[in-house]
Amino acid sequence: MTAETPFDCYCRLLVDSTPDLDPDELKLDSRLDDLGVDSLALLQLIVQLEEAFELSMPDEAWPETFESVESLWLVVSGLLEHASSVVPSQLCDTS
Repeated sequence: MTAETPFDCYCRLLVDSTPDLDPDELKLDSRLDDLGVDSLALLQLIVQLEEAFELSMPDEAWPETFESVESLWLVVSGLLEHASSVVPSQLCDTS
């Protein structure tokens, strides 16, 4: 079995947190609100991302930065790059 990449984990958490989202509709330029991610769902997704990647979203990035699938991923991936040691939690399959 192939290990889940951080981006795969990100996409899975996004799909899992949005019940009506068809995974085939998930594109980098998709606006989160167009995918059905309202402010409460976004907050829940951010908490899941913080737990999964063991990081903390900066307050200054919230919420304008999180308009699209890509913009949120850029923040997450940037934080992952700057983390000294990233050990994804059980939410991300690393096997």
